[in-house]
Amino acid sequence: MESIKEISDRIISEVSDNNSFIKTGFTSFDKNTLGFLKGELVVIASRPAMGKTAFITSIISNISSSKIPIALYSPSKSKYQVFYNICSNILGFPTVKLEANSLDDHELRSLISETRKLEHILVDCSPRYYLDDLLCKITDNVLRAGCQIIFIENIHAIRISNKAPKPKYSDRCHIVKKLRETAIKLGIVIVVSSNIKHSIEVENRTDYPTYSDFKDGTILFDYADMICFIYRPEYYGIMEDENGNSLNGHAVIKILKHRIGSNSENILYFKKTSRKFCNIEDNDDSNCPF
Repeated sequence: MESIKEISDRIISEVSDNNSFIKTGFTSFDKNTLGFLKGELVVIASRPAMGKTAFITSIISNISSSKIPIALYSPSKSKYQVFYNICSNILGFPTVKLEANSLDDHELRSLISETRKLEHILVDCSPRYYLDDLLCKITDNVLRAGCQIIFIENIHAIRISNKAPKPKYSDRCHIVKKLRETAIKLGIVIVVSSNIKHSIEVENRTDYPTYSDFKDGTILFDYADMICFIYRPEYYGIMEDENGNSLNGHAVIKILKHRIGSNSENILYFKKTSRKFCNIEDNDDSNCPF
């Protein structure tokens, strides 16, 4: 056990060193949340094609310049897809040019130069993760590589063991609880993405999502420290708001739960060609209306 004084001394030291939070690089988001607090479990949720992977990749791209060690677990992607997504984000090349291997000489030299700087980003694309193995890998990432933030795409791909059937409710509770305990124990940020319920997906609704729309929404709401929803109205063909303002590229990152702060809505711009989220003020896309 620790005394309040010992805890206070440690927290004050970390705050003084600006070491408690990891900034996402999104101005409004970081202003409203201070970034991701170490020891937190963060959930990024959305309906299909809203950009969960792109949002995670954009955060990785934003913080990569700080050389903070990062680990990404992506059971739904190959290492090639992860590589293309990260490079497209960092360099601004259209993803299709990377996938088609159609870069010109200058772009190729830029690609080689930039990727050599990314040795602090670790990637694991195993097709399925079993909880104990995953927790061991995360611990190893922290102890050996000094990782401070872990990203896990699709929390629903995690299983209790290779002998267990599809996780029951109690198993899913255990998985989420252990991830949060690991974040606290290791003093790191763990960010996971979550999918929508199949029944909601079939309805093809266009309104803002709520936590009850998502798989294990109640579990995630109970244990997660922060829950972020992504919503892009143009995906549903909603191209103007009620005042006639263009919504081209308009993306809302809505914080529905924040254990240490208030909820908020944060507006970003989504570049479809490079599958990248960016600050409004940093955007150089001529098609951006705002």
